[in-house]
Amino acid sequence: DAYIASRVEVFRRESGPANYYDVNSSFPHSMTAALPGALESVTKEWNGAATSIVDATVTVDHPIPPIPIRLGARVFFPNGTFRRRMCGDDLLLVLESGGRIESVHESWNFEPFFDLADYVHTIYELRRTTDDPFRKVVTKYLLNSLYGKFGESEEKAELLVHPDKRPTCSKGPHCKKKCQCVQQLAPGIYKVTKDVEIKHAHVPIGVCVTAKSRALLTRSLWNAEPYYCDTDSNITAGELRTSDELGQMKLEKRVDRGTYLSPKLYRTFPGPSIRSKGFRKL
Repeated sequence: DAYIASRVEVFRRESGPANYYDVNSSFPHSMTAALPGALESVTKEWNGAATSIVDATVTVDHPIPPIPIRLGARVFFPNGTFRRRMCGDDLLLVLESGGRIESVHESWNFEPFFDLADYVHTIYELRRTTDDPFRKVVTKYLLNSLYGKFGESEEKAELLVHPDKRPTCSKGPHCKKKCQCVQQLAPGIYKVTKDVEIKHAHVPIGVCVTAKSRALLTRSLWNAEPYYCDTDSNITAGELRTSDELGQMKLEKRVDRGTYLSPKLYRTFPGPSIRSKGFRKL
């Protein structure tokens, strides 16, 4: 419930001159901080650690609200009083925004875990100092593809073509009545869904990495007048401090004007540069 990935929002439909900023390797930067390792305790109070997962009721009142809630398949950043499970970083951001923690219902407290930091610093330095386009792409993928493995789903699907016998459900009696685990796509061709053990899964790491990156972006929104943001980018009328260091902002380009219709659908000039997720040739 606490695992909510990114922030993609339209703040204003039209912009005049603006600056398009990106965070240098936002998610890898978040992996350099303390992350949740082994579970130490479950308590009724939050100890203030950023690595805790906390079931809390909070009150938020800010022009750019700091933390998300999920309703069905949609994610919102609301003001008001609400309850959800969240990372300690989310609670710290609530307090930073002037909000309140009304009550803590339960807190899962973890040992701090730093094993990913050396990996990130080493690979990022290789990426920062190379001029080889291929090496830049490879090191980017090595950085960005790591943390998501800790949240890998146990549910897997495989395609069987003319198996020796028709496959059966492997999930047990609870699945029998409305079982969709075995689907016949064509004569002799089956799609089979099953649960497998993922030994490297540790979802709290993914929860905290994404929360830290959302917080990094949200602070940049508070420090400038945003038109649009997407995961690690901020199109704003303001000026932000830039650096090539990990987790800092870089100025991607200047925008003369732009139109931002909805998340993942916008156009900027000069160009025009059109971004439309799912419609690459638009």
